[in-house]
Amino acid sequence: MNIKMVILELIENSIKHINKQEKSILIEIINNNNNNNCILFKIKDTGIGVKQDELNSIFDRFFLGSNTKNGSGGKGLGLPLCREIIKKHNGNIWAENSKKKNSFTVFFKIPILGESHG
Repeated sequence: MNIKMVILELIENSIKHINKQEKSILIEIINNNNNNNCILFKIKDTGIGVKQDELNSIFDRFFLGSNTKNGSGGKGLGLPLCREIIKKHNGNIWAENSKKKNSFTVFFKIPILGESHG
């Protein structure tokens, strides 16, 4: 299980739920050595968003947000799998709605591995 799978899943989710008129996905990777030697990943889209009261549930298995009942084909397994992978890397994953309507961001943070001295 690796971080590449998480990134691909989050991008695929963004594509599935993107707003057809205002297509935008932003991916940022920030090396934040001042914050416990972590790398922060941000995947933001102009998709359908998630209702505020459902944000804490989107990483639960089989949870389908009320906004996703649009035929996008979700099964409620992708984000829980992402959470498990991130946890195995001693990281954290969360989501936020942006102030801009229908703009949604998933963040995850993982520690930077120690340097190899081989």
